[in-house]
Amino acid sequence: MFVKKNKKIVVLMLIMVSIVMLFLFVCFKSEKSLSVKQENKIPYNNKVVTENKIVPEQRSVEPDKNIVSPNLYENKELGIRIKIMEGWSIEVDTSSRKNDHLNVYLIKPKQQENCAESGYCADVIFVGINENKENKTLQEYLNDKHDNRIISQESPTTNGLHRLVVNNLFDGAHQTEYWKDLNGDKFFFIEEGYLSDSQKDDFEKIVNDLEFFIP
Repeated sequence: MFVKKNKKIVVLMLIMVSIVMLFLFVCFKSEKSLSVKQENKIPYNNKVVTENKIVPEQRSVEPDKNIVSPNLYENKELGIRIKIMEGWSIEVDTSSRKNDHLNVYLIKPKQQENCAESGYCADVIFVGINENKENKTLQEYLNDKHDNRIISQESPTTNGLHRLVVNNLFDGAHQTEYWKDLNGDKFFFIEEGYLSDSQKDDFEKIVNDLEFFIP
């Protein structure tokens, strides 16, 4: 009887040891898999660069019918045509449409060794449409939006764009933006997101090549 009881205890111990070893093995594999995934991602502020694509968290970045080619975005509903040069890519945040505006990202990934200390690993230009729900003039809208952060403002360019230099809300750095009133009910904007000095010329060229047409 004593021998049988000891056998049962041994069997139970072996089963418990096996369960513990299996648990440790699963945890080890999961941690290793997570580590491999993290190595393939480069942090970009609150975003992630994966395979040269910047995917903002909690946003839907998907193929868009308005991306006519890798270097051309054409929105016929809004009457906007954006051309970019080699090395840049176009991504559209489709979830932004639920918020009555459009966000387009023009992105040029950097080599990892050139990433900023803050973690930015790409040059980014933001393009979008904001609804004028309160029926304001463009100047009223900009004054409210920037809350005395406008440093300088220039007369509209030949394509009707107002150029502003403002204090960045996050770090106080100077940031260039261009705005255009679209028939009073929408405001178009294009602004430096996170640009290295070497890419500011690209930004100005993209702005100069912007085309607006009647939808």
